[in-house]
Amino acid sequence: MQLTIYRGSREVGGNCVEIRAGSSRIVVDVGIPLFDADGGPFDAKTLEGKSTEELLERKVLPRVPGLFAPGPAPDAIVLSHAHLDHTGFLTYAQADIPIYATKGTSKMMHAGAIFAGGVELPREKHRELVPEQAVSIGDLRVNAI
Repeated sequence: MQLTIYRGSREVGGNCVEIRAGSSRIVVDVGIPLFDADGGPFDAKTLEGKSTEELLERKVLPRVPGLFAPGPAPDAIVLSHAHLDHTGFLTYAQADIPIYATKGTSKMMHAGAIFAGGVELPREKHRELVPEQAVSIGDLRVNAI
C-alpha cells in the first residue's frame, strides 16, 4: 500500500490524500485550503470563473494525476465529511470518477449547496457508504465509521 499526501499535512484544511494498493487508487477528500500561500484566509471567490488548468498553474489545486492533472483517473473519490476543506474542489475533479460518501455527508452537502453556496454532490456519481459495511473499490476495502 502506498499513501501520498497532496495536501493537509502541513496546513489546516485543503485535505487531499491518495491511497494506492495493487492497481487501485482512491483519493480521500478534495478540499479547498483554509489559508492562502501568505497565511491569510483563503478567499473561495478567487476560484470563480477559473479553469482547472489555471488553478493548477497557480498551485491552488493539488497536482493529483487523473483527478485534476493529466493521467489515469483514480477508481474513486472518498469523502470523509461535508466541510468545504474536504469537499470544496469536487467540481474540478474529472467528471466520470465515482464519489463515495455516507448518507449524512450527502445530505449535509445538499443543504450546504442550497443555503450556503457549498458544493453539491452529483447524485449520478454518488455511491453510498454505510457505516460498518465495508465496500470494495478495486483492490481496496473502505469501511465508514
